[in-house]
Amino acid sequence: MLRAVVVRAAWVGARRSIMRRAAPVKESEPMEVGKYRKAKQPRRRAEREEVPDELALGFFEETQGLVEDLVGSGMLEEAEAMSRELVASLEYAIRKGGEDRTLHEQMLARELFVLGGILADRPKLREAATVYRRVVAECERLHGEKHVGTTAAKNNLATVLQELGDYDRAEALYRGILDHVHGAERLSVLGNLADLLRERGSADAGRRLLDRHLRARDYPACPPAIRLKLAAQTALLDPSPAERTRRLALAVSQLRGTLGDASPLARKYSRILDDRLGRSSPARTSPSSGAAAA
Repeated sequence: MLRAVVVRAAWVGARRSIMRRAAPVKESEPMEVGKYRKAKQPRRRAEREEVPDELALGFFEETQGLVEDLVGSGMLEEAEAMSRELVASLEYAIRKGGEDRTLHEQMLARELFVLGGILADRPKLREAATVYRRVVAECERLHGEKHVGTTAAKNNLATVLQELGDYDRAEALYRGILDHVHGAERLSVLGNLADLLRERGSADAGRRLLDRHLRARDYPACPPAIRLKLAAQTALLDPSPAERTRRLALAVSQLRGTLGDASPLARKYSRILDDRLGRSSPARTSPSSGAAAA
């Protein structure tokens, strides 16, 4: 599961709106671990200083960029700590009210989405599920049930519930959003639902689902991570055991080559391949996002 794959698409409209209102902020540059750890905590700064709204928006946006940099660098512990501080800071700004309250609420929903992905990839699945439920509620309130942010949050919540073994709720969420998603997100939901059906012992139902709903026009704009995840998921549905293993080995090799050995998706399907081949695999350190992302 790679939740970061779809998170940017889900929030690009809100982010552009925020950036129009915010003071100019320099592009975030890679920083050493020490600099990240010495960064000021957003909540304490927001509570200690009264700053103009436009500067506060710029500060929040810059901090969100730092969190994304940390996630991209694999520094999930530091990313979680900074994300939690940013959530607390935005909650404080919302309580204060003001003309930028709606923007703060949009930023909070987006940051909770990111935090859910971080927690799922650590993995802290039950905490991630709680956060994603909150994101779903906030997105439905702010944007409605069919908004891309709402459907992305439901997809990621379903993936976490699937990892927790709550198949009934996960399947209901996947099926509930399938008619409201398109392109890359549709491929992600279809693959996740087919994977869930396989885990429930209904591989034939998973194959029929993909045969009925997969559309070639969804592929061109699909991010590589989702295409590769779908390749691994469809490989596991192959009725031939030998072909299933061959295709899965190829998908795992591509996942490792494209996303890196440490990526949640590469680790997940590497473990499945190792189980099929009877090899011992490293201890589990992460499930799946959303992401995709995913």
